[in-house]
Amino acid sequence: MTQGLKPYFGRKETGVEWLEEVPAHWEVRRLKSVCSQYALYGANMTANSYSPTGVRFIRTTDITEDGRLKAGGVFLPEELIREYLLTDGDILISRSGTIGRSFLYDAKKHGKCAYAGYLVRFVSDRDILPEYLVFFTKTHEFGDFLRLHAISSTIDNVNGEKYANSPIPLPPLPEQTAITRFLNHTDNRIQRYIRAKQKLLILLEEQKQAIIHEAVTGQIDIRTGESYPAYKPSGVEWLGDVPKHWEVRKLGQTGRFSKGVGGNKEDEMPEGVPCVRYGDLYTSHTNFIHRSRSCVSRLKATEYAPIKFGDILFAASGETIDEIGKSAVNLLTSDAVCGGDVILLRLRCPFDARYMGYVTNCRPVTTQKSIMGRGITVMHIYASHLKYVAIPLPPLSEQTAIAKYLDKVTNDIDTAITRTGRQIELLEEYRTRLTGDVVTGKLDVREAVAEFPDKVNALEPPTCSRRPDRGDRV
Repeated sequence: MTQGLKPYFGRKETGVEWLEEVPAHWEVRRLKSVCSQYALYGANMTANSYSPTGVRFIRTTDITEDGRLKAGGVFLPEELIREYLLTDGDILISRSGTIGRSFLYDAKKHGKCAYAGYLVRFVSDRDILPEYLVFFTKTHEFGDFLRLHAISSTIDNVNGEKYANSPIPLPPLPEQTAITRFLNHTDNRIQRYIRAKQKLLILLEEQKQAIIHEAVTGQIDIRTGESYPAYKPSGVEWLGDVPKHWEVRKLGQTGRFSKGVGGNKEDEMPEGVPCVRYGDLYTSHTNFIHRSRSCVSRLKATEYAPIKFGDILFAASGETIDEIGKSAVNLLTSDAVCGGDVILLRLRCPFDARYMGYVTNCRPVTTQKSIMGRGITVMHIYASHLKYVAIPLPPLSEQTAIAKYLDKVTNDIDTAITRTGRQIELLEEYRTRLTGDVVTGKLDVREAVAEFPDKVNALEPPTCSRRPDRGDRV
């Protein structure tokens, strides 16, 4: 996609540490200086105000990482949020939690919408393309700005005024239009590749879950490949019948639950004591923790909950019902700890830890955990709920045999899942880098856009009425 693209001739220093240089004829302006309205906070409404119909109420959790609006959502009566209604081309940026996540409102596509308090609204001037501004918020350069200005406590925060003062590289309007056309065109192509990989990921995960489900619920005897000779009712609606000689127990009967402690991201370092956080659990495609994604110093590790080999860790919170309760068995052989928002189950004998890793994420168990979830913007599950989750338990020798069987038959699928996930990461990284190179003027796309198909070039720039300069250049 970058073949034939060349850098601009003539560049100048911006005076901004994380922005470096831009083409000599570009400006660098504060975001607020290119907006007719800026840093407008959304409405703070409780879940009690939601209604089955009305105006869609956009929250931070309704916006995907790549800036799209998720299906579903919540609604409010229009009279409650009339002053927070969006107009075509409005930009929303998250100021808390997933800071920097941006969204461009399209009235035809999204219908009538209002926005919530953790989002900040910006209305660009008529001579500024809002799409161009949104593309800038998806670059590594904007990410560097966020890291410099985030206020880290339990969650990151960047207030509206800091966003308003963010430096923005600003080309003339015709170049904004060319850049927007180019990035829309390439973004659509990259997104098609990503969607294809995501569909493959879903199919692989479904195949893996089907294999696990058959084995841990006793639908097949993995020793013979056939059904067991006799079954009995499990007493659990989502589990159905289980082999006659199996037990069905509550998780609370298998060990002792406790809560993780600690969780400041600033504690993270490349080396030290492995630290498992709740996000590591629901973003993982495996049921086991073989290595940690982050570490903390030995001194800081004393502020976290220690974990042992064979402990089961559950994600206590997440953005969706599917994320909460996602579990993994700790197979780290060294000292390790877990942070807050992690629930720890320390097993008593006789249970096979690897079998428990598979069964605690099988479909009937996942269904039980999802029903126990609580929350609106963020979902939570508690140890007091998890201890009542029912699981099928064969004799210990069969637990071990089932775990070994699943290790073997799911290994190739896990490899394919990991490889596909990595391909998606590389595509997303490529898109981010390409967007940054184009929006900051490292690559000149004007000639490339001129050669695009007519349907791409049919896009017209907005009718402009340049307002007086505020003199607010960086």
